[in-house]
Amino acid sequence: MGLATPTAILAGTGRAAQLGIFIRRGSALQALSEVKKIAFDKTGTLTKGHAEITSFLCGSSINSKSILLWAAQLESQSEHPIAKSLVGYIESILGNENIAAGEIKDFKVIAGHGISGTIENKRIRIGSEYFLESSEKFLVSADEIKKLQKMGMGITYVEVDGQVLALFGLSDPAKKNAKEVIEGLKELGIDSAMITGDGPVPAERIAKELGIGEWYAQIMPQEKAKKVNEIAAQAFVGDGINDAPALASAKVGIALGTGTDIAVEAGDIIIMSKDLQAVTQSILLARQVMRIIKQNLFWAFAYNIVLIPIAAGAWEANGGLGLSPVMAGAAMGLSSLFVMGNSLRLKPF
Repeated sequence: MGLATPTAILAGTGRAAQLGIFIRRGSALQALSEVKKIAFDKTGTLTKGHAEITSFLCGSSINSKSILLWAAQLESQSEHPIAKSLVGYIESILGNENIAAGEIKDFKVIAGHGISGTIENKRIRIGSEYFLESSEKFLVSADEIKKLQKMGMGITYVEVDGQVLALFGLSDPAKKNAKEVIEGLKELGIDSAMITGDGPVPAERIAKELGIGEWYAQIMPQEKAKKVNEIAAQAFVGDGINDAPALASAKVGIALGTGTDIAVEAGDIIIMSKDLQAVTQSILLARQVMRIIKQNLFWAFAYNIVLIPIAAGAWEANGGLGLSPVMAGAAMGLSSLFVMGNSLRLKPF
């Protein structure tokens, strides 16, 4: 009886490790096996996290080269997945010209909105339109902005000294098997939701593409944890710094190991690959572990209920079956072997 649960957990976590799934605590297996609704972050979780920059628009009579250079220098200080794509895009235009040069003062990350800093005495902010609502003037064509929005593109604005001078149009495509994973979870009786800090246009595009009916956009990092509880999601899957509060507060936090260190530290289950199929695998494995535990406990109780009275001589007194101490000890060992053997059935999972 003492081996029924730990042997199954040991075998289950060992097999999970072989599949690239690190389970930090055994209780997460039980919680994961009972999940009926799971919430996903968008950028870097359901999507590739490597945005494809589709366009760069700059206001008329503005030195676009300076804008690009400042944007690259500021974004190079950010850990956001989109920042790396922006820097790479700008390097392809400028030819890596003095990208690393320039002193950045007062660099700040405003979680869920964007970044800001001072370069060459210019106050620069890069982020969403909600981050730039306080801007004094938009010098980029409103028609061009509407055109990008109709295409479902995300937009990152560049503001210099209070004026929006340029923008980047970008698309962050869904991961190759993301739709398959969402459909697979539905077959398992698990509903999926998406919670993202991005705007409603790119969020709706990804949700429709993947078949996610419940999605929430413009959710700030500190509000993600609250939203997970509001929609009664038992598990949350994420990979970024912004996801850490939700990962920590969810009943089961599933962190992609390819994400940031703080997200990994906040998760109960760490998936070491980018493959979302591991989310489905971890749920199936957790259910199998709980099934094995129940089988082990049933066997242990039934076996002992039958054999303990016999070993105690309850039947022998009336001329019935009896067990010598040697045979009783062997029978006890046989029970342990059965429990361990049943648990090892998880190895080929």
